[in-house]
This record gives sequence, structure tokens and C-alpha cells, in this order.
Amino acid sequence: MDLTIGTMLLVLAIILITAIVIKIANARVTFDPVCTRPPPPVVNSIALLKLLPTLCTKGPEITMTYLYNKFGSVFTVSILWKRISFLVGPEVSGPFFQGSESEVSQGNFNEFTVPMFGQENGFAVDCSTRMDEIRFYIEALKPSQLRSHVDPMLREVESQERKRTLKVIVKLVAIILITAIVTKIANARVIFDPVCTRLPPPVVNNNALLKLLPTLCTKGPEVTMTYLYNKFGSVFTVSILWKRISFLVGPEFSGPFFQGSESEVSQGNFNEFTVPMFGQENGFAVDCSTRMDEIRFYIDSLKPSQLRSHVDPMLREVEDYFGKWGDVGVVDLKYEFNHILMLIASRCLLGKEVRGKIFGEFYTLFTEIDEGGVNLVSFMLPYIPIPVNRRSDRACIKLTEIVTEILRSRKICNRIEDDVLQKLMDSSAVVSTWTGACLLTHEKFLDAAINEQKEIMRTYGDKIDYNVLLEMETLHSCIREAGRMNPISFGLVGQAQKNIIVRTKEGVEYDIPKGDTLVNLVMLTHKLPHIYKDPKVYDPDRFRSGRDEDKVGGKFSYGTFGGGRHVCTGEAYAFMQIKIIWSHLLRNFELKLTSPFPKIDWSKYALEPKGKVMLCVNVVIHVG
Repeated sequence: MDLTIGTMLLVLAIILITAIVIKIANARVTFDPVCTRPPPPVVNSIALLKLLPTLCTKGPEITMTYLYNKFGSVFTVSILWKRISFLVGPEVSGPFFQGSESEVSQGNFNEFTVPMFGQENGFAVDCSTRMDEIRFYIEALKPSQLRSHVDPMLREVESQERKRTLKVIVKLVAIILITAIVTKIANARVIFDPVCTRLPPPVVNNNALLKLLPTLCTKGPEVTMTYLYNKFGSVFTVSILWKRISFLVGPEFSGPFFQGSESEVSQGNFNEFTVPMFGQENGFAVDCSTRMDEIRFYIDSLKPSQLRSHVDPMLREVEDYFGKWGDVGVVDLKYEFNHILMLIASRCLLGKEVRGKIFGEFYTLFTEIDEGGVNLVSFMLPYIPIPVNRRSDRACIKLTEIVTEILRSRKICNRIEDDVLQKLMDSSAVVSTWTGACLLTHEKFLDAAINEQKEIMRTYGDKIDYNVLLEMETLHSCIREAGRMNPISFGLVGQAQKNIIVRTKEGVEYDIPKGDTLVNLVMLTHKLPHIYKDPKVYDPDRFRSGRDEDKVGGKFSYGTFGGGRHVCTGEAYAFMQIKIIWSHLLRNFELKLTSPFPKIDWSKYALEPKGKVMLCVNVVIHVG
């Protein structure tokens, strides 16, 4: 799961939009505690007995088709004391697919899987643990993972084509058990011990922190944390008054953070700052079951089949926007990316009403929410009544009214759109801007990215589609390297719900006590020399085949888009839109960075470039 002021804002704001969508979409079917309409026609036990010969001789499909033709698309079968209502057709299927768990639940209908697969997975466990398993599936089904499955699938098909279908079905069912076992074993890499039997991590007390205060103020958090890492090692605890914060550096023991279940390492109330930004009916303000509904909403919207449909709309927005730059000029890259990504979101995911009629107002509201919510003051004190937070509150209320009115209008007109008001939105202006700053200060890799575009144009002409984007491996590596050197978050935060044992690469074991705040220092992990060669050097080739440095320390070596339970489900979407933008810029413009290489803005929750990132722009003849 899972970016900028602009980006982080949009990622967080989508939670609000999603909640409104689910709420209003569910309203298509009214869940009324008092029945005021007649129930569906009932097929009683006697009528069913008459149909028994048809059922036995012609099967369930013929029988149900007969009942559908006789009673219509909604009918109820009464068997003794049990009532079963059947829904036929998409127009009446809304309650089943859109109703939340509190409205239409799976009940105990999947209980038959418990004796098959045991008490420790699937429908035998609580909602939170089941969410962990779902995230495990998401990680395995990302587009980047799907590509690696093609060759093994082909080999299996060629070698097994004459085997019976039954064996295939057994394998497909058995994979559920295997997944549960893998999840359990993976989590077992970190032992959650109810009794501390090992020493706790070394502690940096208040006096030591006071001595580091000048370094923190003058050189920033990264230099300060690097000093503590070099002095105390990859696990250490900072004690601030009554608060203990344990820091983890390196992928070798990031397992507890990324793989621990909610009952082991929870997000606690660290995301509470989003509640005053986006309200009480979504995200981290709602229960686990409702949040699962929202997550399923995101998953469906980020399937490869959905991503493919966004390529053409993205291209049109990019071409129209940058076509207005003119032949020469100076621009602020950070502003331009925030604006174009909002335009892309409005066209692809927010809907025609937003893009065509009220984009300016929508953009202003997002900006006000951003100013009030995505900064350190609001992160630490989300309810403090300062002016920026009040503006954010008003913007949130107005945004809710706008989205509600749009959906009400659609409902009245019986109009369905394929956008974020029925789907999902994500963005990443921070990564886009850092990519530009890095590329334009490293001529070797800028030339390599341009040459890749030339080669692609020689093969495909001006055509860009989903498959062409997948071939932009050099550009993809340039984006990943910019994200490695400048991750969106300094660290990911959680809270230990049990005593946790972690083991460093040197073999030293520590007990982190229950109640400690955990911080996985992504930025420092990305700078470890035993994982990344010359980690302070911008070198996109480190991700190319043969080096694969992001895999040296295991799957948590690269954390720009999180991992495990904290993975960003919008990673593929983010890379796709960044590639489209930079592909267009590299093909059509000569760009030169005129401002100094930007520093990190530590005052922001999302670590964006500080100040403006100014470019000199010249139109060039097509690079093909």
C-alpha cells in the first residue's frame, strides 16, 4: 500500500471520496429496518416438491430458469424454516456486491472451509488476520509479479496438458492452504515472545538527545539518524520523556513491521491526523470491516485490465497540457507536476463532472486540505484549532457536498460512469519531481532515457499503450532510483502489541517490549552500503538485470512503496502515469535545471523537494 503534498493529498482524499461512493452506491438498495414494500414472490415447499423431478432430471440451471421466467428477477424459495432469496440480473445485484459486511455478510456460509484448511486462516480467523492474508494475495498479484509467472505457466501447460482437470482444481484449491502456511511461516521469521528473555535495544536517553539537538536543527533528521545508526547499530530505542520509539534500519529484520499482523504490530492511532481531514465515515475513522470494503474497492480499480484503459486518457491530458508550454520558457517543475497529475486524476478517475465543469474549485479544495493536513504540526496535533486546519475543515465539508451532489445527479439520471466515483485514484507528484531533478543533473542517464524513447519510437512510432510502457525499462529504473534516494516517507510507523524479538545481520538479538512505537527507517535502509553499492550516487543501473541490488537484502530492501501489510496498492498506477509524463517530456522538450538541486522539505509529512524546481524549456523536433 499507499505520496506528495499533491500526491499525499490525493491519496488521502480518495479515502473520503471512496467512503462517499460506497455510501451512496449502497443507497441504490435501501436497507430499511421496517418493511414498507411487499416481499418478493415466494416459492413454497409444495411448489418445490412439484419441481423435484425437473431438478433431478434436467438439473439446477433448467429449474432456476423456469422459476426466473415465472416469478421474475427476484424470488424467494421457502424450504421449511429457511428463506433463500435469489437475485437474477445486474440491476438487482447491487445489495450483494455493494452492501457492506454490516448489511450483507458472508455469515457462516464459508464455514465448510474450516475443517478443510484448519483454524488458523481464511474464515476461521478474525477480520484483521484475514486482511493480512488479502494483502498477501495483493502483493502476489501485482502486475510486476504477474509478468514473472508467464514462463512458468507456459511450461506447466505444455507438460501437463494431458492431465485431468480434476488435478488442476485440486491444485487451485490447495493453494489457499499453501498461502496460509506461507503467511504463517513468513511471519514466524520474527518471534513474538510473551516474556522478554533478551536484552532490549540500546537506548538513546533525553540527555543524549539534547546533545544531538544542534545537529538535528542544522543538518536535518537524516544526518542525525545516520549518526545514531553508526553509533548504536541497526536497532536502537529513543526515549523521549515517557515515550519509547524503537528504530529499525535494514531489511533483515523489517519482517515484524511489514509482516506482523494487526495483533502484533498495529498502526495504532498514527493515522488519526487523517480523520479531521476527511471525516468520520472512512479510512482510519471506521471499523476494520468497513475498511476492508474500501480496500476491495481499491484492489478492483488497480487490476491490470483497469490500468490499460487509463493510458489513452492520460496521454490526451499530457499532450494537451504540455502543448500549452510554448516554444521556450521557464517553469516550476513541482507546480507543473502537481497540476498535470490532478488533471489526469480528474479525467481518468474523478469523473467528467469534475474535469469538465468544476476542476478549478476541486483543485482549490484539495490544496486547502493539503495545507491543513499534510504537515508535521497537523500530523502531531490533528485537532489543534489553527487557521490552516479550519480552512481544511471547510474544504472537506465543501468537497463532501460536491461529490454527494454529483452522485445524487447520476442516481437521478440512472447514469453510471467508469471513474473514481465508481473506482479509485492515486498519484505521485513527489516521485515525478525527484525523477526530473535527478535525471537533469545526471547527463549519462538522461541520454540513456532519451535514447530508449528514440528506440521505442523507431519500433512503434508515436503509439504508446500499456505494453509499450512496460518496455520503458530504463525510464522505469530512473524513477525507482529517484524513489530510493528520496523516498516519500522518512520512515513508516507502527506500534508493538506484543514483545518482539528482532535479529540484526550480525546475529545480535533484541527484545522490543510491548507498547513501543516502531519506526522502519526507509530512508536509511535505502542508503546501506552492504545492500546498495555507492548508495549516495544516483545509479539507475543498480536495478537492471545482473545487479538487482534491490533484492540483495531480501524483499524489504526497497521500501518507497512500502511492503507486506503496508504495501501501496497504487504502485503500478503511479509508475504508469509518471512514465507517460516523462516519456512525453523526453520526446518533445529539451529541459535544463536552472535552480540548485532541491533539498528535502522536512516540514512536510510527505518529503517533497523544498521550494521551486525551476526548468528552462525548449521545444525540440521529434527525437525519432
